[in-house]
Amino acid sequence: MKKSAVCKTTPVQKGADGQLSTTMTVRSDDGLCELLISQPNGKAYASFGVTPPPDHGKAFLYSLDDNTHVTYTPTLGYAGQDTFTVVLIPGRGLPRTRLTVTAQVDATGVYIPHPAVSAPTPASAKEKKTTSRGKAATHQK
Repeated sequence: MKKSAVCKTTPVQKGADGQLSTTMTVRSDDGLCELLISQPNGKAYASFGVTPPPDHGKAFLYSLDDNTHVTYTPTLGYAGQDTFTVVLIPGRGLPRTRLTVTAQVDATGVYIPHPAVSAPTPASAKEKKTTSRGKAATHQK
């Protein structure tokens, strides 16, 4: 997985309601920015989801070893703010925790490739233009 040239995250903050938040600074260069989070007992979360998802990119979550990985890849060339919420589930019957991620996305120096110019579209196969003694005629097949 390609990492963004710019990826900074603030420490995760816990609000009075127990919910979590963080800010991510990332460049929209088709690379991802990653945040690692774990339960207070040091283990990865048993399950997770994203709701609502980011409007200007993609969030991907997975657990590996004792961490839950939260990755965000902004849309190529996007600049501005994006927000998404990760629902963290520690285990069966335990309360869910929400992690709100606010991404500050920068597009400085990002090159967006444009498609090559395509060849002209040929005339319809049903129409064939011919010239007869200096006059143009259209024949239908």
